[in-house]
Amino acid sequence: MSLSKRMLPMDIQTTPYGQISRTDNGWTFIVANAQETYDWAHRPNKLWPNSALSSYPVEIAINENGDLIDLQTEAHEFLMVGELSAFITDIIFYTEIQESQQLLS
Repeated sequence: MSLSKRMLPMDIQTTPYGQISRTDNGWTFIVANAQETYDWAHRPNKLWPNSALSSYPVEIAINENGDLIDLQTEAHEFLMVGELSAFITDIIFYTEIQESQQLLS
């Protein structure tokens, strides 16, 4: 089953680089299409040169301990852990900033 089908619509947060869903039991699901991974890899002043993830859709599942449980992408043969980690961190950090700003408003 596709990870995107496991994401409940009410739990999905949209970022410029994909969608993220967090479950009550601590799991995190990230889904991004090819355009979103391209946009992430080509951000102004944050370019990821020779990105293996760029222009490939990706689906990621992370358990409550922060362990990568599932990764679905055609880029996996050339994908380096540093790039994947940066992508995941950017999406999670983006949503946390958005949540903090909502609490402050």
